[in-house]
Amino acid sequence: MALKLSPALSVLPAARGRNPSSTRGSPSPLVAAILENGAESPLISSSSTPSGVPKLEPFSQSRVSRLMKGPSLLEKAEHAILDRCTILEGDDAYNCWEAFSEFEDMKHEYSAQCNIAAPDQRQTECHPLERFENFVRQSGGAASLVKNVRMLALANKKRKSAEETPRVQAAVSTLETDASDAIVDGSNSEHFFPEPGALPPTKEELQLEEEARMPESSFTRLLRAVGNPAPWFSQSTS
Repeated sequence: MALKLSPALSVLPAARGRNPSSTRGSPSPLVAAILENGAESPLISSSSTPSGVPKLEPFSQSRVSRLMKGPSLLEKAEHAILDRCTILEGDDAYNCWEAFSEFEDMKHEYSAQCNIAAPDQRQTECHPLERFENFVRQSGGAASLVKNVRMLALANKKRKSAEETPRVQAAVSTLETDASDAIVDGSNSEHFFPEPGALPPTKEELQLEEEARMPESSFTRLLRAVGNPAPWFSQSTS
């Protein structure tokens, strides 16, 4: 029994090695233009980026760029303390909010010290900020961070008071020296302490008061001599 091939199958062997346009009808104008100019027009790769087309950012970003765009370690710790303070009550909430305020103060102080530092002194001025970041990193959770921040703030207050004590003592000794120098000579007109108003006036003050009074007229002197004094007036007060 002989097999009969379909007309489409019989054409396939003959179409091998020939132009595809010859096996069909007249090609479209677009295909004809491509076939005519195929040898002259260069191929354009999809990977090339002409000057008019903007270049997109690569999908694989470095770790540094991701860290710069995301929140810093101190900001994450600040948010963690804030979230913990909102769920506490009583003394625990008070201590937590105190730690949050102290954390913000230390963060702003160290960050400002690092930001305004000169380029040649940046490493030295930014060292406290780096130590503070390591302190936060080693604290662990928010509960232990609150306790550590309170202890660190107390230590900083004691250190600052110890540094200011010599300055206060020097200022007090300077004031005492100035006071002793002012009262060594009793005839010195300048006094270290002002005189209160309850003390009796000096001769100079009485003289100034007499000069400041308005002069009495003849009518005033006549009234004082022949006039009747008021019931509340007594000669002892005149």
